[in-house]
Amino acid sequence: MPTPKKAIAKLKFGNVVLCEHVVLGENKKVTMINSYAGDILVAEFPANLLFGFYAEHIAESDYESRNMTIHFFVNRTEHAHLEIVMVGGKVGLPAIIAIPIFPMLIAGAATIEAFASAEGFARTQLLKKSVSLPDDSTSLLQPS
Repeated sequence: MPTPKKAIAKLKFGNVVLCEHVVLGENKKVTMINSYAGDILVAEFPANLLFGFYAEHIAESDYESRNMTIHFFVNRTEHAHLEIVMVGGKVGLPAIIAIPIFPMLIAGAATIEAFASAEGFARTQLLKKSVSLPDDSTSLLQPS
């Protein structure tokens, strides 16, 4: 009888936010401007969007150094990735990952996804958002 394979652990994250801009301030304060609470509605396609990204990686054990990659996909095609080195991780404590601002051209209705990967861990989904036109495209152009 074959031995069952042990599941590969996923990376652990606390808060993950997609917004328009992330600003790191003094005393470990972070400002996230125009956060997307739900899916993203645009007035028209193509849409030139600016995003900021914030995530809290929670260490499952102490580590001196960990290489991690954050991948951004549009409709299952990688749009961009960021390779980072995390230093001095302490079990249970968050390490902030902040990307202040980056552009993304969305040609039509799409799904945006972000994943994290690191050696020894399963790829971990961080967020998933759809980008679409509202049911009534004039609703974004006129005050409510």
